Amino acid sequence: MNDKLVRISRSDWLVVFLFFANLSIALSFAWRAVPFSLPDEGAHFLRAYEVSRGHFFNRPGDDGVLMPCDDYLVIGSKYSPIAFFEDVSQRLVAEGEACKVRSRNSAGIYSPVPYVASALGIRAAESLELQRPEDQLIAARVANVLLGSVILYTALLLFPIGRWALLYVMWLPFTVMVRSSVSADAVTLTSIAVFIAIALSYSAKPRGAAYWLFASVLAFVIGACKIVYGPVSLLMLFATPAQRSSLWRGSLGALVVAVSLGSSLLWYPKVGVYIGNGAIPAEQLAFLMDGVGNLPHVLWKTFAENWPFYLVQMVMPGALGNQPFALPLSLALFGGLFAISAATATRRDAVSNMLILGLALVVLVMISLPLYFVYTPVGGTRILGLQGRYFLPSIMLLVIAVGLRREQVCRADHFKWLVLAPAASTSWVAFQLL
Repeated sequence: MNDKLVRISRSDWLVVFLFFANLSIALSFAWRAVPFSLPDEGAHFLRAYEVSRGHFFNRPGDDGVLMPCDDYLVIGSKYSPIAFFEDVSQRLVAEGEACKVRSRNSAGIYSPVPYVASALGIRAAESLELQRPEDQLIAARVANVLLGSVILYTALLLFPIGRWALLYVMWLPFTVMVRSSVSADAVTLTSIAVFIAIALSYSAKPRGAAYWLFASVLAFVIGACKIVYGPVSLLMLFATPAQRSSLWRGSLGALVVAVSLGSSLLWYPKVGVYIGNGAIPAEQLAFLMDGVGNLPHVLWKTFAENWPFYLVQMVMPGALGNQPFALPLSLALFGGLFAISAATATRRDAVSNMLILGLALVVLVMISLPLYFVYTPVGGTRILGLQGRYFLPSIMLLVIAVGLRREQVCRADHFKWLVLAPAASTSWVAFQLL
């Protein structure tokens, strides 16, 4: 089956064209977007800088690395503020080039795994004697784009029949921008896409050691990138009927899940997370446990009132999200995505689809709760700090539950031209912003 998929992908000129066009647009964003303007990019760059110095773990008393104060001020305050910012402008005046400051940042809780490419980009810039933070940022962005494109191409080859849905998601304007930034999400989202491809490509035909090794590596990366996305690995247990058909296959799938969850525990934050808006995690937890309806009420209020905001954020970046056309365009683009998915084939296994739908909801809740504990006032009934990009893994799972049915190419090819809608939207956004 995989040989057939590779042959189809290579012979389809539209897939090849859309892939390289996507790569070109992503590189343009990486090169020309305003420095440190993408979501939390200053904090993520500081974490990548730490990794580039071989500082893989942050611990109490050993949080961050020393860096020049003038570079720190550029990263932390010139373009956009960062959490844990320390104003060292007076020290810089007094000490000059000898002034050093620790790179403490809100991304310091993350593992080094999603920052390896960015760190190599920073090192490459330094080897070319590019010392300005802005130049090193561009190099780190480009490294992320190249890594993400390799992962995307792999997913296009392996995704059973969802390559058009995958291309559609990867062409959404904000998705392209996230992949073009220095962020843990740049690696996380593409790794999740490939893992989904691996899980759904499973069939009754026995799989060799290479398959399970690849799946385990991806599961490790996802768990290491963000703890809350670790449950995505559960797909290996029930994505297709074949995975539920024998104890042996289930055991191998459980091993992959254990790798992901073990990776999450390995990289569990050892330094304090950023707490804002007067949040007190212990009291927040007590409030949720005080009544069985409190958690559902908080989630309902959050999403019922803010779903247009989250939807637009998943599609339109920056100030464009405030334009009157943003919500109608976002609704239209997501309508096209579900049209491609629903056209894929007739239903093959309702059990798998229901389990995947449940997993999408679990991931949605897990990405929301941490911000309730650390960024929402005590007793608040709406979760603050949530951003649309956090929900993209849940959207990927939801699309699968709706559309992916059989491991064969079918009617979705008749809807492939819909991918030009997000491609045109992203090209227009690039023209506006760049």
